Amino acid sequence: MKTNAHEILGKTITGIYLKYADKPAESPQSQLWLLFSDNTCYEFYCLGDSIRPSGGVISNGLEHINHYMQDDYFVACKAMLDPHSGKVSCEVHDR
Repeated sequence: MKTNAHEILGKTITGIYLKYADKPAESPQSQLWLLFSDNTCYEFYCLGDSIRPSGGVISNGLEHINHYMQDDYFVACKAMLDPHSGKVSCEVHDR
């Protein structure tokens, strides 16, 4: 398995997105995205029961997360840290 998960060490997490597939046939079935203060992101995803890391850190993090597989997935949970106020906003949605 190719992974560059070590690239996220030392980064500051400013957002978390949890996405699920709308249909059972979609792959991957779920994704956990970590958004970092430098606007990069990293994905963990599930194929069946196993959690897998993506190949590496992705730039333009928030834009990438919002558009990646947008039509076939929904955001079940989104938590974001406001860098100016330090407050956290959190949204949770059911299928």
